[in-house]
Order: sequence, then structure tokens, then C-alpha cells
Amino acid sequence: MRLFLAVLAVVSGAAALWLWIGAPDLQSPGTAVTQGTAEEATMSTAVLVASRSLTAGTRLSGTDLEWANRQARSVPTGSALQAIVPDAESRMAGMVILRDLAQGDVVLWDDLATAASSRLSGHIAEDRLAFAIVVSEATAVGGLVRAGDRIDVFQVQRGGAIGEASMITLAEELRVLATDQTILHAQEVPTNAPRTLTVEVDMAQLEVLARAQAEGGIVVALKPQTDLPRP
Repeated sequence: MRLFLAVLAVVSGAAALWLWIGAPDLQSPGTAVTQGTAEEATMSTAVLVASRSLTAGTRLSGTDLEWANRQARSVPTGSALQAIVPDAESRMAGMVILRDLAQGDVVLWDDLATAASSRLSGHIAEDRLAFAIVVSEATAVGGLVRAGDRIDVFQVQRGGAIGEASMITLAEELRVLATDQTILHAQEVPTNAPRTLTVEVDMAQLEVLARAQAEGGIVVALKPQTDLPRP
């Protein structure tokens, strides 16, 4: 009996040892799944991004874009993928960017419009509207505002004591889409001061500006072109 128990103990120990040695193989499917998930999480793809900060209305050149690796799962729909469109850089060159981009931001095809387009609607971002502000040389920086500039809009309100006036801010950093009938990328300042500035706004800004324009007293201030070196 003791001999039988001793033999049984040896056999059981050998079986346990065999199972321990073979355990990695038995568990390999689960391990493979874990490794596959990790590889998928780190999988990257080359996508076209802005090589520098770009303001809406910029006509793209070859130096404005570059390829960068991004996690595949984080790349937004509508991106330019090198694996699919290897010549995306040259295709986008000369097109107009419709929204501000920071350095490293992914460039989407929906962000672009053809620079040759003469239709104002081709230069408006998808979630924005175009609104025309009636101005004069005195209220719009001497008539020197042109398409592509950015402006702040104020309203002068009179009330209270005689001669007392206050100024309120209506909107800031508005992109000028057109001056009169001159759309983005005019290279020269018009000879005559524009009578209207067409700006890109959201719905809330549209309501504020339309109400103020009906009341009068709108004044425009020109913002500096910050992407140029300062003296």
C-alpha cells in the first residue's frame, strides 16, 4: 500500500511538472491577444499636418505642410494619409485653409478650398456664416482693411450726460472674407475705401452684429498680422 502511494505521488508530481512547463503554450492565445492589443494601440500612420501655425485664409505652400506619425486610432476622418494619397502635399499646395491651425494640427480635406474659386461660399468654414458690415473710411481704419485681415468690432453708444459715450466690444478676431466684391487674397489694397466688410461669424455673432448695425455706431479695429516678423 505504501509502495502504491509512493508511486502515485511520483506520477502526480511528474504530471504537475509537465503542466507547469507546458503552461506558457497553453496560455499563449491569451498572451497573443494582449500583445496584439498593445501593438494596435501603438500602431501609427503618416498623416499630413501643419508645419507651422496657419491662419484661416492662408494659401498653402509646400513648406506649410509635413508628414507626421500619429496613432491610427486618433487620426480624424478626412485626413490626408500618406499610404492612400502620397502626393497630398502637392495636391494641397495653392489651396486656401478655412480655419486656424496650430503647428502639428492634422489638415483635413474639408479644411480647404481652391484658391482659384471666385465663389465666396467656397471660403466659409462649414459651421460659419458670412455677414456684411457697412463701414466708411472713418470707421474702418481709413479704408485700409482688406480680405484676409482680422478685425475687432465695437459699437459706440451715446447716453447719459451730454457728450458722454461708451464703447462696447461686439466681436473679436473676425476674419474678413471680402471687401465690397473683392474676395480673399487680393494682392493690392483697393483704390477706393470699401463700403462693406464681409466677415466670417457664428450665429451668436451674427445676431449681435445685425442688431448693432441696425442701431448704428459700429467701429472696426484692425488686428496685427502676427505670423510676420515684427520690426
